[in-house]
Amino acid sequence: MPVMVIQNLNVSQGWVNGTVATIADIDDHNICLQKNGGVDDEDEVLYWIQRISRQILGTGYVRSQFPIIPAFASTIHKSQSMTIDCVGIHLDNMLTHGQLYVAMSKVLKASNLSFFGADIPLKIKRKYSPNADTIVIVRKRAHLNDDKDD
Repeated sequence: MPVMVIQNLNVSQGWVNGTVATIADIDDHNICLQKNGGVDDEDEVLYWIQRISRQILGTGYVRSQFPIIPAFASTIHKSQSMTIDCVGIHLDNMLTHGQLYVAMSKVLKASNLSFFGADIPLKIKRKYSPNADTIVIVRKRAHLNDDKDD
């Protein structure tokens, strides 16, 4: 299962807030995360972390958890330092056209982009998702130059 680390665990090894990894092993008190640090399988990195226990508001209540959350999807902000194999972008609530650029720049090949949401011109769909069944969309305020021929 993909998970995201939600606090800095070991900055020098790259286990920081926003790191995406896969659960490799787990027991009652520890979890082993695995991330691929490069393009080769030999670049896989394992990291064991312990449950974190914190007393809440000075009471007798203690919360114990692993500092991770499910990461089947991510916000555009959290993905800014990532390169991702395949990207699906839902843009109905896109705030700025800059967010669209950041989201699209996460993938190396345009054929690995999929867009979800409301309709936009067919020309855009053909350019960015020629083989996709999804519709490329952009919020109405996003700036697209439909005058240029691509």
